[in-house]
Amino acid sequence: SPELRRRTDDLTARLTQLRDLFDIPGKFTQRATLEAKQAEPGFWDNQDAARGTIQKIKLLNVLLKPYEELKQAQDDV
Repeated sequence: SPELRRRTDDLTARLTQLRDLFDIPGKFTQRATLEAKQAEPGFWDNQDAARGTIQKIKLLNVLLKPYEELKQAQDDV
């Protein structure tokens, strides 16, 4: 229906604004880099640094997980 299409277009525009405002692509890159670091041998050799890396990943997920869920819902429409 035209109403559904209008609402979908509005959601797409809002997601684009959020993506740009919060530099979502950059945050995905940061998370991937940190996760790769976490998979390296010797990651736990420095416990404090390891905990710091994990904390950074958790903070990025606070922003990225809801965005990923909204994007998936949009793609499902």
